Amino acid sequence: MSSVIQQWHSYLIGVAFNISTFVININKDHVARGFLIGMFVNVVLCAAIIIVIPAVSPSHREPSFIFASVENISGWKSKGMAFLVGLINANYSFGLIDTAVHMAEEITEPEKNVPKALYLTVGIGFVTAWPLAVLLMYCMTDFDAIVNTETGVPLLELFYLALRKSKVGAIIMMSCLIVAWTFALVALHAYQSRICWSFSRDNGLPFSRLWSRVHPTLNIPLNALVLCASLSAIVSVLCIASTTAFNSLAAGVIIFPSITYTLPAAYSLLPRNKDVRGSFNTGVFGTISRVLTICFCVFAIVIYSFPYIMPATGSNMNYVSAIIAIIVFGTVIDWIFRARRHFRIRESA
Repeated sequence: MSSVIQQWHSYLIGVAFNISTFVININKDHVARGFLIGMFVNVVLCAAIIIVIPAVSPSHREPSFIFASVENISGWKSKGMAFLVGLINANYSFGLIDTAVHMAEEITEPEKNVPKALYLTVGIGFVTAWPLAVLLMYCMTDFDAIVNTETGVPLLELFYLALRKSKVGAIIMMSCLIVAWTFALVALHAYQSRICWSFSRDNGLPFSRLWSRVHPTLNIPLNALVLCASLSAIVSVLCIASTTAFNSLAAGVIIFPSITYTLPAAYSLLPRNKDVRGSFNTGVFGTISRVLTICFCVFAIVIYSFPYIMPATGSNMNYVSAIIAIIVFGTVIDWIFRARRHFRIRESA
């Protein structure tokens, strides 16, 4: 007996995860506990995969395959360009690195602990993700079978081949990643609802009075949480109508934050801000970091807007530029007719 995975199956599974993590976010104590548990679970599961997969794999690749070769299946004639547009996959690991910033009002001593959280995110991410990526490539014995898998999930095929064609083992390994991803999704729900809430306090969104309310009993921005979860479910319908449009929107996970990172980094470099120092100051290193941040974000915005597959057609085109244009157009219209009269930056809660 066999079954064919349809796009609406994926959508319903996504909705189930969306609802589940929404429910968890209703209790802020569960969220805080989930952050801590999630960090340890992610590290432990990552370590388990790093140990098990290479140990069980029947054969291994040479180091030259990992560090000195490029497998170009993108259609780009230039391997360099294929490499650059492919960086978006690695970039996803740090696409929403600013999550802790938007939880600042719920963190003790945020002026010290938020920067620490950012540094730890990068540090832990590097010492776990980089070895994991290297070791998975070390066990990538049949590249063609992995990229052309009938499952549509290359990583699942990689696990299947590395675990000596054990379906049970592959499913267990994939389940480990899903568990880790679920903890991350809980954090993302908290992250997006706090952005919506804080921006609404400044009257930055239409109907801001509704989204800026904090539930008197739950002590969370419940309306903002409902809005974000609902929009996630609605936007995800795109995966049924057009996978191309949905994938283009998914690219925005990197491009949109890159735009928002660029603006404050550039603003902080202005001469009038040179004497503004917080309790967590890195001096010249901080200035260099901000310059590099701006450079990389500009690079990401430009490069990740290119098609990932060549030749580009209507069915595989990267439409993220069009999505950005629509959002900018809507923002300008809102500014002209509403926001310029009502938007006010609040210095404190």
